[in-house]
Amino acid sequence: MNETTSLKQNEKELIPILREIKKFNTDNEIRFQSVTGDRQNPLQRPIIKLISGIEIADRITSPKEEEVGVMIKTDLNELISETAESALHSMISDNPGFNCNLALDLEKILPQIEIIPGEIKFVIFCLLRNAFESVKERTASAPKGYEPKVTVSTRKLPRFVQVRVKDNGTGISDKNAAKIFDAYFTTKQSERNPGLGLTISKELITIHHKGELFVESDFSSSTDFIIRFPTLTLM
Repeated sequence: MNETTSLKQNEKELIPILREIKKFNTDNEIRFQSVTGDRQNPLQRPIIKLISGIEIADRITSPKEEEVGVMIKTDLNELISETAESALHSMISDNPGFNCNLALDLEKILPQIEIIPGEIKFVIFCLLRNAFESVKERTASAPKGYEPKVTVSTRKLPRFVQVRVKDNGTGISDKNAAKIFDAYFTTKQSERNPGLGLTISKELITIHHKGELFVESDFSSSTDFIIRFPTLTLM
């Protein structure tokens, strides 16, 4: 049993407990700051990371009742357009001043596919946030003239429908690419990024949708995350 499956199976018991810990953690942080002036007690960081991971899993594994496990014939281009806009707004909200060219290259004649919409929205959102974070990181050290860009494309190929999320950010080393879908692995220096988004995304695509999710990267210049839905899901 992998870590993500175990997490989801026990979420009903874990989430209420961890929410109580979160309340205690927040109260304790206020007391710690009033005494030391520091923003956060270093001992609290593992707790925050754990809680963040549980909350991500909670949002994804607790969809609307009528959508639980239900495959719905979906316009993938429309879903991507809506999710891309939401992801960009979220990134700007969290990072005022963030600037990035978000391009949608969506194949006009794309067959509808049967998916669980909420799960695919989560996956696209996760991949886009990773892409935005990557170009943001590169912007900080890139030479003059660098223009951050993220492109989402869809294609109907002979055996599958493909979604590609491409960025011209920092890229991923071969060493990190081999671990990118491992639970709790992250290269982001943030307690709000517990390293579960890609792990959950991989499971949603490969297990729930019988598809593929993999990464191609040119270290220091670009990263492509590719989703493939097999044609047998087509209607």
